[in-house]
Order: sequence, then structure tokens, then C-alpha cells
Amino acid sequence: MEYRIGLLCLIAVAQHTLSLPQGSTDYE
Repeated sequence: MEYRIGLLCLIAVAQHTLSLPQGSTDYE
């Protein structure tokens, strides 16, 4: 069930990106 880990990571990254202002590239 390793795909669940990848899915959780995707959700976490998506939420983190949405929480940032538009145009922000803090994760780069």
C-alpha cells in the first residue's frame, strides 16, 4: 500500500501550496 504514502504526500504538498500566496515559490 505504498501508493497511500504518495497520495498523502501529494495532499500535504497541495494543501501547503494552497496555503501560500499566489505566485509564491517557497518550496523551491
